[in-house]
Amino acid sequence: MSGRSGGMRRTIVVGFVALCVGLWAAGQGRGEEPAGPAAFPASKDRPYYAVKLPIEGADCGGFFCSEGVFYLFDLAQSRLFRLVGKDRLALVDAMPGTKAADATLFAGSPHYCFRDRLIVRTAGKSRTVRIPGAETLRSLTTGPGALFVLDSGSRQILVLGPGYSVQRRLPAAGLAPQYLRFHDGALWLLDKQDRCVRKVDPASGQVLLRFHAGLRGASRGIVFVDDRLFVHEIESSWLRRVDWKQVGPVVYSWPHVVRMQYVHDVANVDPGAAATVRLRLAVPTDGALQQVNSVDWSAPPAGGRMDRFGQPLVETGDVAIAPGGSHRFAYEASIELVGACYDLPDVPLALLAKIPAPIRRMYLAPDPEFEMGSPVVRQLAETACNDAQGNPPAGVRSLIENIVLAMVERLSYDLDGRWERPTVVLTRGTGSCSEYSMIFSALARLNGLPTRMIGGIQVSEPGTKAYDTELFHRWNEVWFPEIGWVPVDVTKFDNEKPEGRHYDFIFGQPGYMIVLSRGGIDNAGLGMNYYVRALGRGGKRDGKTRVHVEPWVTGPDYPILDLKLP
Repeated sequence: MSGRSGGMRRTIVVGFVALCVGLWAAGQGRGEEPAGPAAFPASKDRPYYAVKLPIEGADCGGFFCSEGVFYLFDLAQSRLFRLVGKDRLALVDAMPGTKAADATLFAGSPHYCFRDRLIVRTAGKSRTVRIPGAETLRSLTTGPGALFVLDSGSRQILVLGPGYSVQRRLPAAGLAPQYLRFHDGALWLLDKQDRCVRKVDPASGQVLLRFHAGLRGASRGIVFVDDRLFVHEIESSWLRRVDWKQVGPVVYSWPHVVRMQYVHDVANVDPGAAATVRLRLAVPTDGALQQVNSVDWSAPPAGGRMDRFGQPLVETGDVAIAPGGSHRFAYEASIELVGACYDLPDVPLALLAKIPAPIRRMYLAPDPEFEMGSPVVRQLAETACNDAQGNPPAGVRSLIENIVLAMVERLSYDLDGRWERPTVVLTRGTGSCSEYSMIFSALARLNGLPTRMIGGIQVSEPGTKAYDTELFHRWNEVWFPEIGWVPVDVTKFDNEKPEGRHYDFIFGQPGYMIVLSRGGIDNAGLGMNYYVRALGRGGKRDGKTRVHVEPWVTGPDYPILDLKLP
């Protein structure tokens, strides 16, 4: 990426986009959507650290701090290290041949959890303590005068007192709680299924807060260093800092900046005839979970338009491409992203009657592409509103969840390069993200839920290196009474095995999705596409789109701490 300012080119385009959004909002009788990144104002005292680990990701875990000292547990060789100085680790303890799951210090001695017991190390010698009633001890942490142990088998947090006796049993909140830490008077649980962190009252087990950790896959734990929370990512062997802030019913988390270059290459593979090409593109704009800092074009756009959903579209000028030649359209953007968890009450279905009239007209209306009059679609809509036992939904949240679960029981994900209508997809039983989104839109609208389609880019690689991606994605948002637009991504949630379903994509967005377009299918705009539409004549045109993503962890604002083994 060049890093150039863009000057007048960006001013014209951004001004056009802002004007369009303002006029659309005024015409719809609603203001701009809240900007999630605004929940995290710039802070002079923040550097955002990422910690590169010296041990391969899957073999490293047991991160904790004790009396201001950072500790790390090498799972493969059962070695406990502590941080000495700025970046060097020193060996504290070793237990060759023992496959412990987690580690902590309690009463000055290393403690490890292993199956249904604790291993206590004193002066290099081991003592095994079986915990009555324990099934699978997965994680442990030290609190004031107590040892807290997560038993993933019984889904309980065991509070151990003198003599390692069980003083209390607390419910382990979440879908699949995996790692436990104590900080600032509370317990903090990392869940491996919804990939969220929960703040838990250590006296009652009540959940006080839940937010996205921004995880794309598996993790070996969380750790507080001072008051900063870090989460581990196996694939990239690093600890990444996570901030969070609650604003009403939403908890925003993991604010970060993505710098990207959008590239669309067009080749004229006809050896004898020239071609003319222009593009119509959806350009990222500010929204609830992103803020666009800049957009710089490789060549000045020719103009723009607004589609029927209020999505700003930018058009390039016509470009002549000689036989066998090619041309590149590109822009660079800097975008602030956050994740979001929505704490939604199961409000009465009667509140759907209070949906604002403009939202009702636009996003409850029948859409020809959704085939809402089809018998196949209508029959599924009638049954999908109920739960698996046939019980009607208790409220709006239950209705949405029932529709999601009905879809994943009926469909399996398959990317075959085509976009078919719902009747074809439901008969076939497989679909892509766009096809899932159309079916969800149809089922939701037939059950009185305003729904719009969202299209964007999944930034799914670690932020320590540059890379290219062609991972474009489509999902939905539902208008929830008294809250507004809430993300629902059935494709990302889906998994044949219930324990593999990713609940972080239902009533939430993890923070690595860049939104390019909001609304639906407009044949006078992008048509079935949601990020680019190529218009041209002559020759034989072959186009390909990719996104180049720069590292977001680098430099003084986002430094990397590189730990070293002795």
